Amino acid sequence: MTAADSQALAAAGVPPSRPRLLWTLLALALLIAALTALAVWLNYRHERDREAARLEAVADLRSRQIRVWMSNHISDVQFLRESEFLADMALRWRTGKDPASGERLFERVQEFSRAHHELGKKDIQPRSASHFG
Repeated sequence: MTAADSQALAAAGVPPSRPRLLWTLLALALLIAALTALAVWLNYRHERDREAARLEAVADLRSRQIRVWMSNHISDVQFLRESEFLADMALRWRTGKDPASGERLFERVQEFSRAHHELGKKDIQPRSASHFG
């Protein structure tokens, strides 16, 4: 420490034996601030990583649910397309041989749709069911 520093400290009312204590306290305060900043930064990274993992798990779950939902609905469409009974009813209705077949066909398809629409809502959780139903 220089003489000018000693004089400045003496003018400020700091006794000559205290400068070393001030530097020690300053170093300790800087160390505490640095450790606190490090702890905050590590906690932030931990929380960010945890939330990223949670978001990824939710995305995987939703993706799986949508795949199952799509698979079920594709199977339903294939069933309707390949049903000989429904094809026969449609043919009789279109050719005009049995006009009541068209009505029965429409009712069957509506019943099928209602039944499978409700199943689809059970496959997807309630919060997201409205997007697909």
